Amino acid sequence: MRKYSLQTPIKTWQINTAMYSEQGSVQQSLAKVFVEISRKMENTKEEEEEEEDREEEKDEEEKEEEEEEQEEDGEEGEEG
Repeated sequence: MRKYSLQTPIKTWQINTAMYSEQGSVQQSLAKVFVEISRKMENTKEEEEEEEDREEEKDEEEKEEEEEEQEEDGEEGEEG
């Protein structure tokens, strides 16, 4: 980058270009951050849904096991 002294005339387009290029890099970095955040949020949503599905499956399996045990207990009671 050039160094300007007080005698060097600086044109307004040079200032504007520098400002816009800096602003663009900030916008790009912000966009990257937002993309990362949105990806993480999607991943956590998917993980939460998977956990809920697992819990539901476990609950169903436990209910089935309890029903089977009750049926077995009922059959033993009838035999006795």
